[in-house]
Amino acid sequence: LAFTASGVAHYGNKISFSHQLIYGDTSRLFPYGTQIAQVDSPAVGAPAFSTFDTAVGDGVGGDHIDLEVPQGSQSPTGRNIEYDAEGNLYMAKTTPVSITFNDTTYPYRGGEVDVFIAKWGTDTCPGAVCPAPTQLASTSITDTSAQLNWTSNESSWNIEYGQQGFTQGTGTVVSNLSQTNHTITSLQPSTNYEFYVQTNCSASDQSQWSGPVSFTTGNSPCTSPSSLAANNVTDQGATLSWQSSVPTQDLDHFVVEWGTQGFSPGFGDTAQVTGSSYTVSNLDPDQDYEFYVFTVCNSGQSPLAGPGSFNTLTTGLAEQRRDKLKVYPNPAENGFYVMSKQTTNSIITVYNVTGSVFYEKDLTSTLGPVLVPTANWPGGMYVVQLKKNEEILESERVVVR
Repeated sequence: LAFTASGVAHYGNKISFSHQLIYGDTSRLFPYGTQIAQVDSPAVGAPAFSTFDTAVGDGVGGDHIDLEVPQGSQSPTGRNIEYDAEGNLYMAKTTPVSITFNDTTYPYRGGEVDVFIAKWGTDTCPGAVCPAPTQLASTSITDTSAQLNWTSNESSWNIEYGQQGFTQGTGTVVSNLSQTNHTITSLQPSTNYEFYVQTNCSASDQSQWSGPVSFTTGNSPCTSPSSLAANNVTDQGATLSWQSSVPTQDLDHFVVEWGTQGFSPGFGDTAQVTGSSYTVSNLDPDQDYEFYVFTVCNSGQSPLAGPGSFNTLTTGLAEQRRDKLKVYPNPAENGFYVMSKQTTNSIITVYNVTGSVFYEKDLTSTLGPVLVPTANWPGGMYVVQLKKNEEILESERVVVR
């Protein structure tokens, strides 16, 4: 820093201005606004004067030192200084400033010694130019979102967030926010997160990051299972299955209950299951059954889902399926016959190799073989499928010429 003044002494980052004033000597009096020193190259953010009072020996009271910009200032106080949060004074501009003697009560001052103690330095004040946000907090937390809040007198901020313990620079950043809160979404349920906030004072001037502050998302809703189904049905058992949207970390187990068609939930057989399927056994042959499932979460349990339904096979049918369906002649020209020993609630369907249905017939009231006409069919391979209550009992291939 460059100074021009008489009687200026440097003491570390302090400057002492000492002026000998002879009482009653009007030639040595300082009129109002007399310049004492000139600061040619102040630094933005450098500490300015720490006191405006002077120590005088004339017993008349304290004198006043102001920092003034010769051509005016845009700062609210009309001077080239600003305060930080602790009340310290710092330079606001790099415009040359003059240090003047201003005393409106006693415009002329005489005395033995006036000593002006000033504090000056080149270190930037932490937070003085761009203060960091304070009072970081999170509110309105759900299983997938949270509102982040902070306090600041500025007008633009950045946030960065991620799962607890993330390294800054690898989290999700949201920039140039204009409000002191922001809701983040698409979070994982039951997960620890933390966030930081930074102030934008200008395009090239940002504060230090404040944080981290942590929060934990809530549990997912405990929803009911869906897509109930029965597979691998035999005359004495079946594999019951379902789907669930509850995240693994929120799920404890499922409860499945089954019984004959029309049973009341709470009066059937039950099992506690950790997966999404369960095989029931010791059922009666050729019997209609129903089943229900509900989810048990860490936070409670879901409503009951169901019923799903299925019909067990006739005794020995699992081993005798190949005897239930006959297709002849094979290969076929103009048509073929289908014979099935299973007719009640049974349907035959004929598909081509791409899955298109060419023929379908309900066998419930049918006696004897069924003729399937093929005169107008394209030649190729076809599949004849026998179903009962939507369960595939048997399939045969037939070639049509």
